[in-house]
Amino acid sequence: MQIPSRFMPKFKSREIGPFGSFIFTLLIFSPFLFLMWKFPVTVVAVPIIFVWQYLIGQRDKEHFNQLSKGRDGESICTFSRHFNCHYIDTWIIRAVYEEIYDYVKIPIRPTDDVIKDLKIDEEDFEWDIVEAIAKRTGRSLENCASNPYYGKANTLEGLVFFFNCQPREQVA
Repeated sequence: MQIPSRFMPKFKSREIGPFGSFIFTLLIFSPFLFLMWKFPVTVVAVPIIFVWQYLIGQRDKEHFNQLSKGRDGESICTFSRHFNCHYIDTWIIRAVYEEIYDYVKIPIRPTDDVIKDLKIDEEDFEWDIVEAIAKRTGRSLENCASNPYYGKANTLEGLVFFFNCQPREQVA
């Protein structure tokens, strides 16, 4: 018998520590300082880019406020009621809900589109979220193209069905 999904362990990513943070900061800001020294026009261009990003962030914030207005009181319970738990692994339902919720911080629905509604970056979705879900559920990401839901996992419902059709990883 499988352990109930509420006891499923969280996905833990490795932290880089203070030395890694220093190296990362140095790698990010060194080219910028070089560009400012070599091309002074970047002193004007960079603040414009920051203002542009701020305006996009405000627009996204308003989008999420509108999206979450009608979702007060919704939780993983309302999310999981959409699925037939006799055929869908409850670990998958919980992992999809928790990983997506941790990313967007608003109540989610199975019909939400990952890119359009939740505005999750495609690379973050494919490389971070999907990988975390696979690790938490013990599902393999090999031979994804043979999955009938391959390319249809743009909604959360499709993502749950996709992982439900993926084979479990073989424990060595």
